[in-house]
Amino acid sequence: MVLLKSLTYIAASVFLLNAASVHAAPMNEAQPLTKRGSKLNGKFLHITDIHIDPNYLEGADPDSFCHKHGKKRSSESGKYGALGTDCDSPEALVDATFNFLKESITDIDFIIYTGDTARHDRDDDMPRSQSEVVNAHSTVMKYFQTAYDTDNVPYVPTIGNNDAYDHNDVTKNDKIFKKLETIWKPLGLNLTSAFSTGGYYVQDVIKGKLTIVNLNTMYFYNKN
Repeated sequence: MVLLKSLTYIAASVFLLNAASVHAAPMNEAQPLTKRGSKLNGKFLHITDIHIDPNYLEGADPDSFCHKHGKKRSSESGKYGALGTDCDSPEALVDATFNFLKESITDIDFIIYTGDTARHDRDDDMPRSQSEVVNAHSTVMKYFQTAYDTDNVPYVPTIGNNDAYDHNDVTKNDKIFKKLETIWKPLGLNLTSAFSTGGYYVQDVIKGKLTIVNLNTMYFYNKN
């Protein structure tokens, strides 16, 4: 979950974050990400729930989460996905999405990505592995870096309930936090010990004007 607050209200937001978290970890002053000197456009891009699935098969049976072909080729599972089914996003859909963004959405000041990167762990015949989850995070990071100059257009990601090694399961000092620190390191985010402990952070994106409070609401999720 991400909260956007002007600098006027950020102190109250940080207090709320610390008071509600399961562990009170130190939070350093957020450092701004905006490095460019160009004029701001007043626009940002919000993307969520990519759920990339490298195992998706075009024409596969949706009852197999599009992982296996049935006796007959299914017309529901097309090249770009299977709308209205429990199948996740094929790489072709993610490719097309980021190609569109790169060509058409160019005048933004920053990007917010609110997680759910990896596929759902629904298929009992093909359970997710830790390496698959990590690869999904790395792959999506590269998509954003290819579509945008993340040195000048700040990219601020967060964690979804499908983004830990185990679906809907995040703990204090979860191993995925350290792994994400490594993957997200090129972004220059304010990932202090608060992130490695609790998975949350505070980030200035426009110096003196806009700060993002990046909450990890998994701790309040009854399925966790």
